Amino acid sequence: MQFRFSPVQLASSKSARDVRLDLVRGYAMLAIAINHLSYLMRDLGMEGRGIPTLTVLGYSSAAELFFLLSGYMVGLVYVGRADASRRLISRAATIYLVNLATFLTVLALALSEPPALSSVTFIGHSLEDPARGIVDFALFRQHPILLDVLFYYVVLMIAAVPVVALLKRFPAAAMACSVALYLAVQFDPQLNIPVKSATGSNVWSFNPFAWQLLFFGGILAGRHRLYDRFAALVAKPMVLGALCLLFLLAFLLKLAELGDIIVIPLEWIDKTGVAPLRLVHALLVLGLLTAVAGFVQRVLPRNPLVAMVARVGRNTLQCFAASVVATYALAALWLRFAPTYLGYLACAAVMLVLVCLTALLREGWRGRFRRQATAASDTVMSPSTSLASRRT
Repeated sequence: MQFRFSPVQLASSKSARDVRLDLVRGYAMLAIAINHLSYLMRDLGMEGRGIPTLTVLGYSSAAELFFLLSGYMVGLVYVGRADASRRLISRAATIYLVNLATFLTVLALALSEPPALSSVTFIGHSLEDPARGIVDFALFRQHPILLDVLFYYVVLMIAAVPVVALLKRFPAAAMACSVALYLAVQFDPQLNIPVKSATGSNVWSFNPFAWQLLFFGGILAGRHRLYDRFAALVAKPMVLGALCLLFLLAFLLKLAELGDIIVIPLEWIDKTGVAPLRLVHALLVLGLLTAVAGFVQRVLPRNPLVAMVARVGRNTLQCFAASVVATYALAALWLRFAPTYLGYLACAAVMLVLVCLTALLREGWRGRFRRQATAASDTVMSPSTSLASRRT
């Protein structure tokens, strides 16, 4: 199995994947991995600031980018296909099984974890009665931290089956329903799905009635391939300058809040219901990252680091699952052997390597499988060639 950083992967054409999307998704994946590790280690007593990502510079996180771009890929790939429903259900099943396998791996690791880690990750419920914990997790009733994210994608992929059908015929009506549901959550934050939560919140931490707007809005954008227009817009000097000024303003407001000066009401930036200001800031960040991705694609088309980020962006499901397992494992090692800030930095470096290695292995395996499938197809489709070779 060979891994190569091919410059072809960073070429842009109408028939190829949009590398800008892969780069933005790759950055978001790496940011999520670092953020999760930082949050967990701070809960465990780490002193000092976590490695900065765009999340600490404003009012949105990489999660909003993921929901929006995941929906965009659904609209780009599935809408218009005769077998769209089957593919969506198949994808939902794949995500469900990956999440379950991740949970089982984390549960096995937790058997030897320090008590402090089990406490802050809320995996104690599952450890008390593993059989009950597995059933509760499988039914979406309870989960340790970090293991709820893929739940949302399973639910949204299944919900996308009727939504995609509606978007084909009545796109305006479909999006009107999505916006109305989002606004309902803004007026009544209690509108959520109840769940047995170890954290005591007893509701889904990402309100699916609100976050669906990002996902289904992304589907509509993908159906009409709006990312090219969006990328062309944010590349204009005047627009890019305005985006930078707005981002700087948001950063300054965030800095003021670090000094206990409340500038933005909390309900405007609530993450559970993806409040309006948070939504606007996420679009702002997407614009900036898209502009940067376009610039990098032109200036560094053969850079191996850029190619690696794009690889991560093409394999986010596997990379996310690997990052969750790595977060638990690295936090346990940090507690046992190096509960220092330097130890945290070392763990963060290992995390980035593991996520990138996962992308490499995933693409290497997938490429090998495709080559085998192509060879088998050639043999079946060309019996005369096979017969001639045997005669020779």
